[in-house]
Amino acid sequence: MRLFRRQSTGPLGSLKGISGGLETALLLIDRVGNVLFANERAKELFGFESLEGRTILAVTLSHRVERIVRDTAETGEPHTEELGLRTTNDLIVIARAWPNPDQPRQVFLSLRDVTEVRRLERVRQDFVANVSHELKTPLTTIRAMAEVLADVETEDVELRAKYLKQIVSEVDRLTALVDDLLVLGRAESEQARLDPCNLSEVVEEVVVQLMPKALVRGLELEMMAPGPLMVSANAPQLRQVFLNLIDNAINYTVEGAIRVTISESESNEAIVTIQDSGIGIPSEDLPRIFERFYRVDKSRSRSSGGTGLGLSIVKHLVEAHGGSVGVESALHRGSTFVVRLPRVIPAAQGPHQTGS
Repeated sequence: MRLFRRQSTGPLGSLKGISGGLETALLLIDRVGNVLFANERAKELFGFESLEGRTILAVTLSHRVERIVRDTAETGEPHTEELGLRTTNDLIVIARAWPNPDQPRQVFLSLRDVTEVRRLERVRQDFVANVSHELKTPLTTIRAMAEVLADVETEDVELRAKYLKQIVSEVDRLTALVDDLLVLGRAESEQARLDPCNLSEVVEEVVVQLMPKALVRGLELEMMAPGPLMVSANAPQLRQVFLNLIDNAINYTVEGAIRVTISESESNEAIVTIQDSGIGIPSEDLPRIFERFYRVDKSRSRSSGGTGLGLSIVKHLVEAHGGSVGVESALHRGSTFVVRLPRVIPAAQGPHQTGS
C-alpha cells in the first residue's frame, strides 16, 4: 500500500518548510550580503512582504549585523552578539551567524527577539533595588533610635517615650510595605476568581470605612450612585482598589471634599470617579504615578504612611478585571481618578436597561 508520495523540493523549499513555524527570524545570505531566503518571522520582524534580493544592511539597517555576517562568511566561524535593532519598533535581539555547510560563503543568520525578556529583567532589578532602599531606610532609623535608647539615662522618660513612639511608627511603615508587597505578589501570581458583584455596594463599604478618617481631617466624603451596578469581579480585590484610591484622596487633601461617583457608559462600562480638592499632581509626574515606588513628593508620601505601591496595585488589579484606570490632575487643583470596569447585564434586562 502506498502511504505517501514524496515530492522533490529544492534546498530553499525544504528550508521554508522547516523554518516556517519558528519564533526566531531566520535568513540565508550570500557571499555579497544579499538575502536568499527569509522565513515568515523575519518578514514580520522587518515589515516586508519579501526580503529576497535585498541586502542584509537594507533589511536590518544595522552595520553590526552586516559585520557579523561578513566576518562569518570570511572566517567560516560562527558569531553571536546581542544588539539593538531599529525596525518598526526598537528591538533587542540575539544575532547568531554561522556558515552554510552545503554552500561555501553563504551564511545563516538567526535573530531572536529578547526585548521583552530584557525589559522584565530591568523591571525586576529596579524592583529589587527599590525594595532594598525602602526597607533599609526604616531599618536604619530603628537601629539608630535603639542605640540611643540603649545609651540614654533611664530617668529620661520623655526622650525614651519619644523614641519608642518613632520606632513603633517605623515598624508600622515596614508592616505596611510588606503587606503591599504581598498584595502585589498575589495579584501578579494568582488569577482571581471573578463573580458577579454589586459595585455600588463594594464602594459604599469602603466609603463607610474611611468616613471617620475624613471627618477627623475636616473633609467631606460623599458618594453618589444610581443604585445596584453589577460587574464581574473579585470583591476583596475591588475593595482594595477603592480603598487605595479614596484613602489617597483623603491623605492628599488639606481642605474641601472627596466625591465618589458611580455611573455607567453607553458601552456597558461601570465607571467610578474619585475627585478630590487636594494638592494635585504636576503634569510631568502624571505619566509615572502608576509605577512601583514612584512618589510625586517623597517626604510627604512617607509622612502620610504611603509605601509607593498603592497605585501600582490599583492599576494591576483593575487591568486584571479587564478594566482601565486613568487620572486627570493639575498642581494645586486636585485630582480625578477614573476606574472603568466591564458591566454584567442581568439576563432579565435588555441591553439599555439598568438596575434600579
